[in-house]
Parts: sequence; C-alpha cells; structure tokens
Amino acid sequence: YAPFVVAGPYEEQHLRAGGTDVIFWIAGTAQASPTSLQAFAQNVANDNQYFEKQFGGSKRPSTVHVIECPPQESELPVRPWLAFTGCMTVPGAIVLPVGSLQAAGSDAKEATLSETMAAQLAASHFYFLARANPSGSPFPMAAAGDYALWSLQLSREGNRASAVQALLRQYQTSEVNHQKPLAAVSRDDGADVRDSAQLKSELFFVALEDRCGAQHVQSSLSRIMQVTSGGTWGVPELRSAMEAECGANLAGIFRDWLDKPGIPEDFAKRYGPPPVE
Repeated sequence: YAPFVVAGPYEEQHLRAGGTDVIFWIAGTAQASPTSLQAFAQNVANDNQYFEKQFGGSKRPSTVHVIECPPQESELPVRPWLAFTGCMTVPGAIVLPVGSLQAAGSDAKEATLSETMAAQLAASHFYFLARANPSGSPFPMAAAGDYALWSLQLSREGNRASAVQALLRQYQTSEVNHQKPLAAVSRDDGADVRDSAQLKSELFFVALEDRCGAQHVQSSLSRIMQVTSGGTWGVPELRSAMEAECGANLAGIFRDWLDKPGIPEDFAKRYGPPPVE
C-alpha cells in the first residue's frame, strides 16, 4: 500500500551519499541549509549501510526518504512503530516533525536530529514487527529496532559491558519492571508498562548475544526478514531463526525471559548492580 499521502507545499531535495539515494520531503516554504542536508544524507547513508550489512538489506538499490510529517501529525510517540495512528516508520523512511530540518542550525541540534534519524531508520529496517497473532504481545519483537540502534551505537563507542550496564540500569529504575512477563504485555497496557517491556526486550536480545554471539543474533534477524519478506513474525519465528543460527535449543532462555517477570538472576549478576552516583 502507499505509505504516505501528503498535501500542501513541500520541497523535495534528492541527494546522493555513499551509494544511497536520500530524498528529503521538507514541509513548508522555508529553505533547509544545503550543507546540513548533505551532512544528514551522509549520516543516513552510513547508518543505512550498517543496518543492511549487519541485519540484511533489500536487493534493490538503497533509497531512504526523510519525511517531515504534516502539522496535524507532527507529535510523534517515542516509538512510532507501536502507535495506532499518525506518522509511523515504514520501510525505507525516516519520519520527522515539521520544521526539524530547517531548525537544525547548531552542532548540538544537528547531532540530536542525527540520533533521531538513526533510531527511525532502525525501526524502518524492521518495519512493523507485527505479531503472527494480532492479539498477542508485540514483545520482544518490537525491540528489534532498538537492538539494531544499540548495536550501531556500540560499533562506534566500543565498550559493550558498559553499554549493557547502562541499559540494565534504565530497566532497573523503571517502577513497573517486575509487574508482567513479556508474553503478557499488550498494546492495551499503559505506556510505562510498555516502555519497561521495550527495555527488557532489548536486554533479551543482549542475553541472546551472550548465549549465541552477536553475529548469530544479527544473522537470525536477517534470516527472519528474508523468510517473511518484511512481513509479520512473532516469537515462534524468532526462536526458530535463533536456534537455526545458534545451533542449540533455546527453550530455556526464551522461557526465562518471556514467561517470567523481571530479569533472570544470572544476567543481573553478570552485569552487576548499577553504580551509586
């Protein structure tokens, strides 16, 4: 289906960076800085190449759209691929609030916007991550984009143990992090419950790295996307792909992380308590 229908004054800028076509749809009549757009295009191209290399990409030439939402849709949820309505991340697209590209006039603002684009692109790479069972939990599948973004950031910063500890501290400071198993969380739960489930799901992918290795986890996600052709998938497909790549029965780790509340004790001990600040 056509992912976007927009109306009104839009400016299109078509740039090429690192073998990737980056097409900007800029709302309104204000002109964005050509220098900034080229820098954003290069960042988008670099991030896109990482996601395609590590998590599998399309067979067609790479094209990414950077789209400013119409004014009535400019307020994005934190994770648009879990939203019911509004501007959602779709394959090959980055969605931004109107005015973002024109307003990025300082180094700090451009760095923040680049981070937002990377997060959107990670979500776009895995599209909706809809469950095979529409009434079932979207977790841990919905955290694949967050995990991909975490992997991208880790490839630049390098200290995996510290990155895992920081992610674990985020989860541990959540007020609702022990209420529900991942398999019991649904879209009908409050934002705090879903946010906690999102963090735990991301940690689950980290635990799979500990068990099978990062390369196998990334290859398994690539395998899923190839088999489903970007379509829906759920826990059975995830486990099947992980076991095929890992060469082991993963019933125990799936049971401990998905069917029980909280973080498994061995994982929490491995990365230690959060430091006192």
